[in-house]
Amino acid sequence: MAFEFSYEWAEPYWRGQKKHKNYFNALDVYEHLSFHFDGYFRRPWKVQSTEGTALNPFEASNSYFSRLIDQQRPSESVVIKDYRRDQYRPLTKVPCSKVTNCLKKIVKSSDWKISYEKAEQASVLPDDQTLYAYCEKNFPKDDSIENWAYKTLIKWMLVDPNAAICVMPLSFDVEENELLRPYPHIIPCKSVLDYKEGEYCVFISPYVVTLEKDGKKKDGKIIMVVTAESYIELRQTDDDNQPFEVVEHPHNVGHVPCWIMGGENKSPDYTAPFYDSFVSGMLPSLDSAAVDSSDLQAEKVLHLYSMMWAYQSQQCNQCQGVGNVITAGQQSICPTCEGRGTMPFSPFRVFEVNPNNPAIAPGANLPTPPLGYVEKDTKIVELMMQIIRSELNDALAAVNMEHLMDAPLSESGVSKAYDAEETNNFVYSIAYHLVAELLTPIYFFINEIRYGKVLSEVERKKQLPHINIPERFDFLIQRDAEDNLIKITSDANGVSGDIKDAAEMAYAHAKFQDNPLIINRLNLIHDHDPLPGFSTEQIQALVSAGLVTKQDGVLSIYLKSFITELLAEDEEGFMAKDFDEQNEILQQMASDKTDELDAGQQILAKANKKEQMFDAEGNPLIQLPNKMENRKTGKQRQKKDNSLENA
Repeated sequence: MAFEFSYEWAEPYWRGQKKHKNYFNALDVYEHLSFHFDGYFRRPWKVQSTEGTALNPFEASNSYFSRLIDQQRPSESVVIKDYRRDQYRPLTKVPCSKVTNCLKKIVKSSDWKISYEKAEQASVLPDDQTLYAYCEKNFPKDDSIENWAYKTLIKWMLVDPNAAICVMPLSFDVEENELLRPYPHIIPCKSVLDYKEGEYCVFISPYVVTLEKDGKKKDGKIIMVVTAESYIELRQTDDDNQPFEVVEHPHNVGHVPCWIMGGENKSPDYTAPFYDSFVSGMLPSLDSAAVDSSDLQAEKVLHLYSMMWAYQSQQCNQCQGVGNVITAGQQSICPTCEGRGTMPFSPFRVFEVNPNNPAIAPGANLPTPPLGYVEKDTKIVELMMQIIRSELNDALAAVNMEHLMDAPLSESGVSKAYDAEETNNFVYSIAYHLVAELLTPIYFFINEIRYGKVLSEVERKKQLPHINIPERFDFLIQRDAEDNLIKITSDANGVSGDIKDAAEMAYAHAKFQDNPLIINRLNLIHDHDPLPGFSTEQIQALVSAGLVTKQDGVLSIYLKSFITELLAEDEEGFMAKDFDEQNEILQQMASDKTDELDAGQQILAKANKKEQMFDAEGNPLIQLPNKMENRKTGKQRQKKDNSLENA
């Protein structure tokens, strides 16, 4: 059944009278996650209502500050409560940032690849207008979709799973000979008004319309209705009788280029999904850590910060020790001594004791000097810090990433291996969702919207890339991986060569994951070395024994220099070739090198042979044949006779 749009259907959304049934649940999920992942600071100003009375400034932003922090504890004074609120710092943002940064490295996995090897770019398109050029080199703002996913998409996927992604042109107004520039807009859940799978999505547009009335300009809102055939804009007007006008931009893709980002589905209704985040398991421990960290601020003041006491006998000059003064005919607290009756002693508010106080026994001995510090028990602060650290560790353990904290020394090797496996499974679920549910449809809709009018359906389909779902997450390597590598590669423990080789490559990928040049070089050496693990002397012995060809021996010995030369000439071009093409080039270089070495050996052999015919004084070391000797003797005799005649 085709979707039918009408002005009357859209009007309730415009007036804020209609939202999807999971709207407030989705907003609650976002605010809960955002409080920890984005890090919340309370507003320093007071929010005033229309009547002029002060409103609660915490309700106007993130509700979880009010739920977790802006609550008075049992027997807590107003002073301490206000201090906690003013001093709250988002300590829980630290483990959240660790998880986010770790998952961002999915796009740096050794087997991550957006491949165009089997794609066919349409010949009618200039090289700078192909899908590859647009998505991987000239993508708006971030140069490539991969960069955009690394910088933006993964974080949003974790924090706002009920946000929408809408692939929509940056501008609908382009010249006749220009291509549209589709972009995956992320629409926060608070802006998604309604969504029905496969039919439509209604949201508040990130763009505005400029209105002008009485010579003044202001921004007007735009509500977007996206269907399988069109982008429909509800653009605000300055007409009170008709508050918005309808502007339609057909795209004719046949599918709605807008969908909910997704996570763990919590709704049985297929057409109206509602999602929880993949990292929602962290929230209970993060909530506890946030509450305890706020209480710790107060406990540090009470049990850790220094407090001085001192005897104070000098009366306040303004109130003469009474503590009150007459202001406008009424008694009020003395502004100089703040009601204490004594002169201020320290900006740190010393606890002052008046020796003339009736509570002090007459003639009591006063200490010398007449001041000191209150001794406090700091164990409660140390205990609370341990509790908070444990809660942060539990939050990471909820997503199998407790290795991001300092690993306990008592943890066994078996449990470490099990945790690593669980972590790998968790990261794979994120990687699968990223590729299958987000990036793949993004490429599809960009391709359809940008080239729908200039290429056929077959041509469009052929130029789509293949995105591999990574399975090797080398960035999850443990801190003691180097020690484990040394143990595995030791000859004493009898580990097979294949396991040693795999351990070395896993460590190398994790160690140099941020340096693609080193990773590419190591991968090429690993894949193309015909004699891995053999020394030069061992290779020479194998060649001499006829067990391997001379060309394979040369390739193994000179492989590093060959690859360095090829990557220096054209790294991107060589890496884009498949294994057989790369190996063919390397074999040809090895063949040329073998011929060069053979020619050099022949020249050297001739030179050595010539050097061995004469001694250091030039005398022959080899007996010449009889004919040569006779010929030499005859010449010497003739030379002697001629000398005699001349004499």
